[in-house]
Amino acid sequence: MSNIQNLQKAKTVNKPLHAVPDLGDATISVSGNKVRIDKLEITNADLAALISAREGHEQILAFIDLIDFALSVNKLANVSADVREIDSVAKRVEEKIEKAGDEAFDELEALIKKQGDETSPDALISLLKTKFIDKVVHDLNPNNEDSPFKEINDNLLELLKKSGAKAEAKKGTQHGRDLNKTMDAILQDLARQTGDSPLFTNDIESETGSKVGDEVITLDPTFTGGATVKTVWEFKAVKKVSMTDVLEEISEAMKNRHAQSGVFVLARTEHNATWARFTSHPGRRAVIIVDEDNVDELLVHYAHIWSRVEAVRSLGNINSAIDFDRLLVAVEEAENALDGLSQVKKSHTEIQTSLESGVDWLDKTQRALKARFVEIQNISRPGIVDK
Repeated sequence: MSNIQNLQKAKTVNKPLHAVPDLGDATISVSGNKVRIDKLEITNADLAALISAREGHEQILAFIDLIDFALSVNKLANVSADVREIDSVAKRVEEKIEKAGDEAFDELEALIKKQGDETSPDALISLLKTKFIDKVVHDLNPNNEDSPFKEINDNLLELLKKSGAKAEAKKGTQHGRDLNKTMDAILQDLARQTGDSPLFTNDIESETGSKVGDEVITLDPTFTGGATVKTVWEFKAVKKVSMTDVLEEISEAMKNRHAQSGVFVLARTEHNATWARFTSHPGRRAVIIVDEDNVDELLVHYAHIWSRVEAVRSLGNINSAIDFDRLLVAVEEAENALDGLSQVKKSHTEIQTSLESGVDWLDKTQRALKARFVEIQNISRPGIVDK
């Protein structure tokens, strides 16, 4: 809005600022920022009252102040007009934005409805269900080698497998305990006969924290020449175990219990039905197979003798008080008698027609084996005769 328009608008509100019926010789000259007014006569009662109230130069200063005030009012009028114009533009912009926002919201709402339509094969939700979800399912499949759940799945399967194995083995747990008690009773009696010190270590940890090695027998020092020599026994009643595992475990038991020889006693099952009743192995290790419900004490007795001799032989310097040459011959004869006894028992069914002779043969063989045991015991303990 121009200054003239502002003045015209002001005239409609206030009385005229000035009246100039005749400009006469009045002039206004402008030089830079300077304005010179000559011979200008203004007819205005308010202006005349304002000026006449002052004297001298104060009248001129009052006139200048009036002009400055008028200029300020003029500027304020221009600013107000600009503000009104900006306000008008802002309203129009606001209306357009509001309209555009409503349109955009409507379009967005329509788009969401369209993409969320499960009945439409082109909708985003359908694509997510068919492609994205399939991809996620594939990547997270625990059977997939690259799946982050592969290791967890394998561990769970292993735990389930072990749990199943434990449930299966539970049946044999009591049998294993019964075998341990039976073997401990037999070995306690045999150790008493040979002057040894047996210790049932089934649940006793060694200094390493391991419990492997169910029975430890410390041999009579008169038999070892004063040296500390031990044999260790491991008892096991399990459905299936390999010979390799058996030998590894008895080796571990020898190391854990600081024994020079070891015997692994395994209950007979379908898995080891064809295994020999007694086998010796390198490293002063032996394995015997027993009937869990009817342990052959003669077989255990021979294994006890064998383990004692092997343990002492590991020292190198054999007790000179013991006739070891004779002892080894007696042990070999006892082993032969044990083999003969095994053959007799194995063939017992075939000789039912000659029962009397078969019983006599069995009795003689048992007596021969017991005689060898007594002889071995007498050799092992000079000066102590056991009838």
